[in-house]
Amino acid sequence: MQPKNDWQLEEFESYSRTRFYTKASDNKGHREEIRVKVPPHIYDAIGRIVRSDGKGPIPEYRTMSDFVRDAIVHRLHDLWELGMVQGIEDALRQHLAMEAILEYHERESMYSSFIERSKPIISSLLGEGTPAALQEAKRMVREFYIHAMNMTDSPYWQEKYMSFLKRNFPKIIQEIESE
Repeated sequence: MQPKNDWQLEEFESYSRTRFYTKASDNKGHREEIRVKVPPHIYDAIGRIVRSDGKGPIPEYRTMSDFVRDAIVHRLHDLWELGMVQGIEDALRQHLAMEAILEYHERESMYSSFIERSKPIISSLLGEGTPAALQEAKRMVREFYIHAMNMTDSPYWQEKYMSFLKRNFPKIIQEIESE
């Protein structure tokens, strides 16, 4: 019995035998390098297909690397479809899941630094004391507060943001929480 064909990679909507997979990196710009040596007759055959000006028999193949990347994706799919290797799709999903977790923490770390960098700006606005400056300081703190309160997926980051806000802007947080 053939395995269900739901082969999917992050940057591909879904696998297609007629599609050319020539991208050198994923959607986030990540890539790895593979060096390949081939017999001269294979090199010559590929050379007859590849044209850097895109005017060869297959315009998608502008470099030998384009050809090799496409061949790798198709062969991986063939091996998976034939049931000759197990776990390719699971390994890809696991890799993508780990990337997503790291990306999430990088994004939240960056957001955390935004909050920390906003402290002197908000303090300066509070120091001005004008109604417009006070309103702007409250607006900024409220935006950070709303973001923190809506973080249902990470108690760690929610606590980190909330403790920073409560420690640095207790009066504004009290006003927000009493609204």
